[in-house]
Amino acid sequence: MRQAQALARLMKGDSVFLTGPPGAGKSYVLREFVRLARRRGTAVAVTASTGIAATQIGGVTIHSWSGIGVRDHLTPNDLANLSSKDRLVRRYLTTDILIIDEISMLSGTFLTMLDQLVRTMRGTDEPFGGLQIVLVGDMFQLPPINRGSTEIDFAFQSNAWRDLDPLPCYLTEQHRQSGDELSEVLRAMRDASISQQHLAILNSRVGVRPTDDHEPTQLYSHNVDVDSMNTKRLARITGEARTYVMELRGPPAIVEPMRRGILAPDELTLKVDAEVMFVANDQNLRYANGSLARVVDLSEPWPVVELAVTSRRMSVEPHSWVLEEDGSKRAEIRQLPLRLAWAITIHKSQGMSLDAAEIDLSRS
Repeated sequence: MRQAQALARLMKGDSVFLTGPPGAGKSYVLREFVRLARRRGTAVAVTASTGIAATQIGGVTIHSWSGIGVRDHLTPNDLANLSSKDRLVRRYLTTDILIIDEISMLSGTFLTMLDQLVRTMRGTDEPFGGLQIVLVGDMFQLPPINRGSTEIDFAFQSNAWRDLDPLPCYLTEQHRQSGDELSEVLRAMRDASISQQHLAILNSRVGVRPTDDHEPTQLYSHNVDVDSMNTKRLARITGEARTYVMELRGPPAIVEPMRRGILAPDELTLKVDAEVMFVANDQNLRYANGSLARVVDLSEPWPVVELAVTSRRMSVEPHSWVLEEDGSKRAEIRQLPLRLAWAITIHKSQGMSLDAAEIDLSRS
Protein backbone atom coordinates (compact mmCIF):
# COMPACT_ATOMS: atom_id res chain seq x y z
CA MET A 1 0.00 0.00 0.00
CA ARG A 2 1.22 3.50 -0.85
CA GLN A 3 1.46 6.26 1.76
CA ALA A 4 -1.38 8.24 0.17
CA GLN A 5 -3.69 5.21 0.33
CA ALA A 6 -2.96 4.65 4.02
CA LEU A 7 -3.50 8.34 4.77
CA ALA A 8 -6.85 8.25 2.98
CA ARG A 9 -7.96 5.28 5.11
CA LEU A 10 -6.95 7.08 8.28
CA MET A 11 -8.78 10.26 7.29
CA LYS A 12 -11.95 8.20 6.66
CA GLY A 13 -11.98 7.36 10.37
CA ASP A 14 -11.00 3.70 10.14
CA SER A 15 -9.12 2.06 13.00
CA VAL A 16 -5.86 1.00 11.40
CA PHE A 17 -2.72 -1.05 11.98
CA LEU A 18 -0.11 1.05 10.13
CA THR A 19 2.89 -1.14 9.46
CA GLY A 20 5.66 -1.95 7.01
CA PRO A 21 9.43 -2.37 6.91
CA PRO A 22 11.93 0.26 8.11
CA GLY A 23 12.04 3.19 5.70
CA ALA A 24 8.53 2.66 4.34
CA GLY A 25 7.32 5.96 5.77
CA LYS A 26 5.25 5.01 8.82
CA SER A 27 6.43 8.04 10.78
CA TYR A 28 5.77 10.38 7.86
CA VAL A 29 2.20 9.11 7.39
CA LEU A 30 1.62 9.36 11.13
CA ARG A 31 2.84 12.98 11.28
CA GLU A 32 0.73 13.96 8.26
CA PHE A 33 -2.36 12.29 9.73
CA VAL A 34 -1.97 14.08 13.07
CA ARG A 35 -1.48 17.42 11.30
CA LEU A 36 -4.53 17.01 9.04
CA ALA A 37 -6.75 15.59 11.77
CA ARG A 38 -5.97 18.44 14.16
CA ARG A 39 -6.43 21.00 11.40
CA ARG A 40 -10.03 19.87 10.98
CA GLY A 41 -10.62 20.14 14.71
CA THR A 42 -10.33 16.49 15.72
CA ALA A 43 -8.89 15.73 19.17
CA VAL A 44 -5.89 13.43 18.70
CA ALA A 45 -3.98 11.76 21.54
CA VAL A 46 -0.44 10.80 20.46
CA THR A 47 1.17 8.06 22.55
CA ALA A 48 3.79 5.34 22.27
CA SER A 49 4.77 2.17 24.10
CA THR A 50 8.11 3.60 25.32
CA GLY A 51 9.36 6.97 26.50
CA ILE A 52 11.95 7.22 23.73
CA ALA A 53 9.37 6.55 21.01
CA ALA A 54 6.88 8.94 22.64
CA THR A 55 9.40 11.77 22.76
CA GLN A 56 10.28 11.32 19.09
CA ILE A 57 6.66 11.85 18.04
CA GLY A 58 5.85 14.63 20.50
CA GLY A 59 3.60 12.49 22.68
CA VAL A 60 3.52 10.64 25.98
CA THR A 61 3.67 6.97 26.89
CA ILE A 62 0.38 5.12 26.65
CA HIS A 63 0.94 4.02 30.25
CA SER A 64 0.95 7.65 31.41
CA TRP A 65 -1.85 8.87 29.13
CA SER A 66 -4.20 6.02 30.05
CA GLY A 67 -3.65 6.28 33.80
CA ILE A 68 -2.94 2.55 33.96
CA GLY A 69 0.76 2.98 34.64
CA VAL A 70 2.68 -0.22 35.36
CA ARG A 71 -0.31 -2.34 36.46
CA ASP A 72 -0.43 -5.96 35.31
CA HIS A 73 -4.21 -6.16 35.71
CA LEU A 74 -7.20 -3.96 36.48
CA THR A 75 -9.35 -4.82 39.50
CA PRO A 76 -12.88 -3.44 40.04
CA ASN A 77 -11.30 -1.09 42.61
CA ASP A 78 -8.79 0.13 40.02
CA LEU A 79 -11.58 0.85 37.55
CA ALA A 80 -13.55 2.72 40.21
CA ASN A 81 -10.55 4.78 41.31
CA LEU A 82 -9.55 5.72 37.76
CA SER A 83 -13.15 6.57 36.88
CA SER A 84 -13.28 9.00 39.83
CA LYS A 85 -10.47 11.18 38.45
CA ASP A 86 -12.21 14.07 36.68
CA ARG A 87 -9.24 15.06 34.53
CA LEU A 88 -8.70 11.48 33.35
CA VAL A 89 -12.41 11.00 32.59
CA ARG A 90 -12.45 14.27 30.63
CA ARG A 91 -9.42 13.09 28.66
CA TYR A 92 -11.19 9.89 27.60
CA LEU A 93 -14.46 11.65 26.77
CA THR A 94 -12.93 14.46 24.71
CA THR A 95 -10.51 12.33 22.68
CA ASP A 96 -11.56 11.30 19.16
CA ILE A 97 -8.45 9.48 17.97
CA LEU A 98 -5.91 7.50 20.00
CA ILE A 99 -2.53 6.74 18.40
CA ILE A 100 -0.16 4.15 19.86
CA ASP A 101 3.28 4.07 18.21
CA GLU A 102 5.80 1.19 18.49
CA ILE A 103 2.93 -1.21 19.10
CA SER A 104 5.25 -4.22 18.77
CA MET A 105 6.63 -3.45 22.26
CA LEU A 106 3.19 -3.19 23.92
CA SER A 107 1.85 -6.38 25.48
CA GLY A 108 -1.51 -7.89 24.67
CA THR A 109 -2.32 -7.79 28.38
CA PHE A 110 -1.91 -4.02 28.47
CA LEU A 111 -3.95 -3.50 25.29
CA THR A 112 -6.78 -5.55 26.80
CA MET A 113 -6.67 -3.49 30.02
CA LEU A 114 -6.77 -0.30 27.96
CA ASP A 115 -9.79 -1.53 25.99
CA GLN A 116 -11.58 -2.38 29.23
CA LEU A 117 -10.83 1.03 30.75
CA VAL A 118 -11.86 3.02 27.66
CA ARG A 119 -15.18 1.18 27.49
CA THR A 120 -15.77 1.93 31.16
CA MET A 121 -14.82 5.60 30.88
CA ARG A 122 -16.94 6.23 27.78
CA GLY A 123 -19.88 4.13 28.96
CA THR A 124 -20.16 1.96 25.88
CA ASP A 125 -19.29 -1.64 25.02
CA GLU A 126 -17.91 -0.77 21.60
CA PRO A 127 -14.26 -1.80 21.11
CA PHE A 128 -12.11 0.92 22.72
CA GLY A 129 -15.27 2.87 23.49
CA GLY A 130 -15.80 3.81 19.85
CA LEU A 131 -12.49 5.71 19.54
CA GLN A 132 -10.62 5.62 16.26
CA ILE A 133 -7.52 3.60 17.18
CA VAL A 134 -4.31 3.90 15.15
CA LEU A 135 -1.71 1.25 15.98
CA VAL A 136 1.70 1.96 14.42
CA GLY A 137 4.76 -0.25 14.30
CA ASP A 138 6.56 -3.25 12.92
CA MET A 139 6.00 -6.66 14.49
CA PHE A 140 9.34 -7.82 13.06
CA GLN A 141 11.20 -5.43 15.39
CA LEU A 142 11.47 -5.36 19.19
CA PRO A 143 8.85 -7.48 21.01
CA PRO A 144 7.23 -6.72 24.40
CA ILE A 145 9.42 -7.24 27.46
CA ASN A 146 9.05 -10.85 28.58
CA ARG A 147 8.85 -10.97 32.38
CA GLY A 148 9.58 -14.56 33.28
CA SER A 149 7.06 -16.10 30.89
CA THR A 150 8.12 -18.52 28.20
CA GLU A 151 5.71 -16.98 25.68
CA ILE A 152 5.81 -13.46 24.24
CA ASP A 153 2.57 -11.55 24.85
CA PHE A 154 2.13 -9.86 21.47
CA ALA A 155 -0.57 -7.19 21.21
CA PHE A 156 -2.05 -8.73 18.06
CA GLN A 157 -2.81 -11.95 19.94
CA SER A 158 -5.10 -10.19 22.43
CA ASN A 159 -8.89 -10.19 22.56
CA ALA A 160 -8.79 -6.40 22.38
CA TRP A 161 -7.00 -6.52 19.00
CA ARG A 162 -9.43 -9.14 17.66
CA ASP A 163 -12.47 -7.12 18.80
CA LEU A 164 -11.08 -3.93 17.26
CA ASP A 165 -10.10 -5.75 14.04
CA PRO A 166 -7.96 -2.84 12.76
CA LEU A 167 -7.54 -2.48 9.02
CA PRO A 168 -3.96 -3.49 8.08
CA CYS A 169 -2.18 -0.77 6.10
CA TYR A 170 1.12 -2.34 5.02
CA LEU A 171 3.32 0.31 3.43
CA THR A 172 5.39 -1.08 0.57
CA GLU A 173 7.33 1.96 -0.67
CA GLN A 174 10.96 2.33 0.38
CA HIS A 175 12.14 5.86 1.14
CA ARG A 176 15.22 5.18 3.27
CA GLN A 177 17.23 3.04 0.90
CA SER A 178 16.40 1.03 -2.20
CA GLY A 179 18.12 -1.18 -4.72
CA ASP A 180 20.93 -2.15 -2.38
CA GLU A 181 21.97 -5.46 -0.84
CA LEU A 182 21.05 -4.46 2.72
CA SER A 183 17.44 -3.84 1.70
CA GLU A 184 17.34 -7.22 -0.02
CA VAL A 185 18.69 -9.06 3.03
CA LEU A 186 16.21 -7.31 5.33
CA ARG A 187 13.32 -8.15 3.00
CA ALA A 188 14.36 -11.81 2.90
CA MET A 189 14.56 -11.94 6.71
CA ARG A 190 11.01 -10.56 6.97
CA ASP A 191 9.74 -13.07 4.38
CA ALA A 192 11.65 -16.01 5.92
CA SER A 193 13.23 -16.52 2.49
CA ILE A 194 16.94 -16.29 3.37
CA SER A 195 19.02 -18.10 0.75
CA GLN A 196 22.68 -18.92 0.24
CA GLN A 197 22.89 -15.75 -1.84
CA HIS A 198 21.83 -13.66 1.17
CA LEU A 199 24.28 -15.47 3.45
CA ALA A 200 27.04 -14.76 0.93
CA ILE A 201 26.17 -11.03 1.04
CA LEU A 202 26.43 -11.02 4.85
CA ASN A 203 29.67 -13.03 4.87
CA SER A 204 31.20 -10.62 2.36
CA ARG A 205 31.02 -7.89 5.02
CA VAL A 206 32.92 -9.83 7.71
CA GLY A 207 36.02 -7.89 8.73
CA VAL A 208 35.36 -5.01 6.35
CA ARG A 209 36.24 -1.59 7.76
CA PRO A 210 34.73 1.78 6.73
CA THR A 211 36.77 3.66 4.16
CA ASP A 212 36.16 7.18 5.53
CA ASP A 213 37.55 8.85 8.65
CA HIS A 214 34.40 8.49 10.74
CA GLU A 215 34.20 5.44 12.96
CA PRO A 216 31.05 3.31 12.95
CA THR A 217 28.92 3.47 16.08
CA GLN A 218 29.30 0.45 18.36
CA LEU A 219 25.93 -1.07 19.29
CA TYR A 220 25.86 -2.89 22.63
CA SER A 221 23.08 -4.67 24.49
CA HIS A 222 23.96 -3.12 27.89
CA ASN A 223 24.19 0.53 29.03
CA VAL A 224 27.31 -0.09 31.10
CA ASP A 225 29.29 -1.00 27.96
CA VAL A 226 28.05 2.11 26.15
CA ASP A 227 28.89 4.48 29.00
CA SER A 228 32.34 2.95 29.44
CA MET A 229 33.18 3.21 25.73
CA ASN A 230 32.04 6.83 25.33
CA THR A 231 33.77 7.98 28.53
CA LYS A 232 37.07 6.33 27.60
CA ARG A 233 37.09 7.64 24.04
CA LEU A 234 36.30 11.23 25.07
CA ALA A 235 39.07 11.11 27.72
CA ARG A 236 41.63 10.12 25.08
CA ILE A 237 41.14 13.42 23.24
CA THR A 238 43.40 16.20 24.42
CA GLY A 239 42.12 19.74 24.43
CA GLU A 240 39.53 21.79 26.24
CA ALA A 241 36.11 20.34 27.01
CA ARG A 242 32.86 22.29 26.86
CA THR A 243 29.61 21.27 28.58
CA TYR A 244 26.06 22.12 27.50
CA VAL A 245 23.28 21.76 30.10
CA MET A 246 19.70 20.75 29.37
CA GLU A 247 16.94 23.29 30.11
CA LEU A 248 13.68 21.98 31.64
CA ARG A 249 10.35 23.80 31.71
CA GLY A 250 7.19 22.41 33.24
CA PRO A 251 5.94 20.44 36.27
CA PRO A 252 8.51 17.86 37.45
CA ALA A 253 5.91 15.07 37.34
CA ILE A 254 5.56 15.66 33.59
CA VAL A 255 9.09 16.73 32.74
CA GLU A 256 10.87 13.78 34.39
CA PRO A 257 9.28 10.96 32.31
CA MET A 258 9.78 13.12 29.23
CA ARG A 259 13.44 13.69 30.09
CA ARG A 260 14.05 9.94 30.42
CA GLY A 261 12.73 9.45 26.91
CA ILE A 262 15.11 11.95 25.32
CA LEU A 263 18.39 10.53 24.05
CA ALA A 264 20.19 13.84 24.49
CA PRO A 265 22.03 13.82 27.85
CA ASP A 266 21.31 16.18 30.75
CA GLU A 267 24.87 17.45 30.44
CA LEU A 268 26.64 17.05 27.10
CA THR A 269 30.43 17.35 27.31
CA LEU A 270 32.22 17.75 23.99
CA LYS A 271 35.76 18.18 22.69
CA VAL A 272 37.01 18.93 19.21
CA ASP A 273 37.28 15.61 17.30
CA ALA A 274 34.56 13.93 19.40
CA GLU A 275 32.30 11.59 17.42
CA VAL A 276 28.67 12.60 17.87
CA MET A 277 25.25 11.48 16.73
CA PHE A 278 22.10 13.53 16.14
CA VAL A 279 19.14 12.40 18.25
CA ALA A 280 16.37 14.33 16.49
CA ASN A 281 15.17 14.97 12.96
CA ASP A 282 15.81 18.40 11.47
CA GLN A 283 12.78 20.11 9.93
CA ASN A 284 15.10 21.52 7.23
CA LEU A 285 16.34 17.99 6.41
CA ARG A 286 20.00 18.80 7.16
CA TYR A 287 20.31 15.78 9.44
CA ALA A 288 18.23 12.86 10.69
CA ASN A 289 17.90 10.97 13.96
CA GLY A 290 21.07 8.85 13.92
CA SER A 291 23.19 10.97 11.56
CA LEU A 292 26.88 10.80 12.51
CA ALA A 293 29.22 13.78 12.70
CA ARG A 294 32.48 14.97 14.23
CA VAL A 295 32.96 18.11 16.34
CA VAL A 296 35.29 20.50 14.50
CA ASP A 297 34.94 23.79 16.44
CA LEU A 298 33.87 24.78 19.95
CA SER A 299 34.88 28.46 19.88
CA GLU A 300 31.43 29.70 18.83
CA PRO A 301 28.34 29.87 21.09
CA TRP A 302 27.23 26.51 19.66
CA PRO A 303 29.37 23.60 18.44
CA VAL A 304 30.25 23.25 14.77
CA VAL A 305 30.18 19.69 13.42
CA GLU A 306 31.07 18.01 10.16
CA LEU A 307 28.52 15.47 8.91
CA ALA A 308 29.97 12.05 8.16
CA VAL A 309 28.09 11.39 4.92
CA THR A 310 28.12 14.81 3.23
CA SER A 311 31.16 16.43 4.94
CA ARG A 312 28.96 19.51 5.35
CA ARG A 313 29.84 21.74 8.30
CA MET A 314 27.08 23.29 10.39
CA SER A 315 26.51 25.00 13.70
CA VAL A 316 24.22 22.95 15.94
CA GLU A 317 21.72 24.94 18.00
CA PRO A 318 19.50 23.59 20.78
CA HIS A 319 16.48 21.51 19.82
CA SER A 320 13.14 21.91 21.57
CA TRP A 321 11.15 18.84 22.63
CA VAL A 322 7.59 19.94 23.45
CA LEU A 323 4.87 17.88 25.13
CA GLU A 324 1.30 18.79 24.25
CA GLU A 325 -1.37 17.07 26.28
CA ASP A 326 -5.13 17.59 26.18
CA GLY A 327 -4.64 20.39 23.66
CA SER A 328 -2.16 22.49 25.64
CA LYS A 329 1.62 22.77 26.01
CA ARG A 330 2.55 21.07 29.28
CA ALA A 331 6.34 20.85 29.16
CA GLU A 332 9.41 21.74 27.10
CA ILE A 333 13.00 20.49 27.11
CA ARG A 334 15.84 22.24 25.27
CA GLN A 335 19.24 20.72 24.62
CA LEU A 336 21.64 20.23 21.73
CA PRO A 337 20.25 17.30 19.67
CA LEU A 338 23.54 15.43 20.05
CA ARG A 339 25.10 12.62 22.06
CA LEU A 340 28.51 10.95 21.95
CA ALA A 341 28.47 8.39 19.18
CA TRP A 342 31.26 5.92 19.78
CA ALA A 343 28.60 3.65 21.28
CA ILE A 344 24.85 3.35 21.93
CA THR A 345 22.57 0.54 23.08
CA ILE A 346 20.68 -1.52 20.53
CA HIS A 347 17.42 -0.55 22.24
CA LYS A 348 18.07 3.20 22.07
CA SER A 349 19.06 2.97 18.41
CA GLN A 350 15.54 1.81 17.55
CA GLY A 351 14.14 4.08 14.85
CA MET A 352 17.48 5.65 13.94
CA SER A 353 18.95 5.79 10.43
CA LEU A 354 22.58 5.06 11.32
CA ASP A 355 25.24 5.81 8.73
CA ALA A 356 27.37 2.90 9.95
CA ALA A 357 27.36 0.51 12.90
CA GLU A 358 29.18 -2.40 14.51
CA ILE A 359 27.03 -4.66 16.71
CA ASP A 360 28.28 -6.57 19.74
CA LEU A 361 25.89 -9.46 20.49
CA SER A 362 28.16 -11.30 22.92
CA ARG A 363 25.95 -10.51 25.94
CA SER A 364 22.57 -10.71 24.24
